[in-house]
Amino acid sequence: MQKIFHLETFPSDRNSFRIQSLETFRFFLDEFFHPFY
Repeated sequence: MQKIFHLETFPSDRNSFRIQSLETFRFFLDEFFHPFY
């Protein structure tokens, strides 16, 4: 599975920022629950 995670590129658009937050959240969830897969 490909993971998308960038810290430097935070868009000024609020909707894009929400999508970015969702991607980072999913990234951390995937990292945390990886042993349970």
